[in-house]
Amino acid sequence: MVDASGCGPGDKVLEICSGTCELSLAFARKGINTVAVDLARDMLRIGNRKSSYDNLDFLESDALQLPFKDKSFNVVAVSLALHHSFFYCPLSNKMNIKTKKQVLHLESRGRKQNIE
Repeated sequence: MVDASGCGPGDKVLEICSGTCELSLAFARKGINTVAVDLARDMLRIGNRKSSYDNLDFLESDALQLPFKDKSFNVVAVSLALHHSFFYCPLSNKMNIKTKKQVLHLESRGRKQNIE
């Protein structure tokens, strides 16, 4: 998903429903400024313990009530959280955050697909 996002060093990514922050860590590893957001403080603590990156921040928050202005991020990413959703909608539109690009990454039984 990191490669599909088109982001590089200096870009900004918001990962919502980040859990233990594996995706956020992957973005940060590439030099991308990343904010990991999750409602579960304990999950963010796990991600924080795994991180040695200055370009990765952690925020305990509801993904639908974020404190960021529009166009604050190049990409809003979500992985493994859609199974908690009862509907599909463009996530950044639902959160009222405008981004340059949306990529939906799907994995099922070993098959991977990016939908842009």
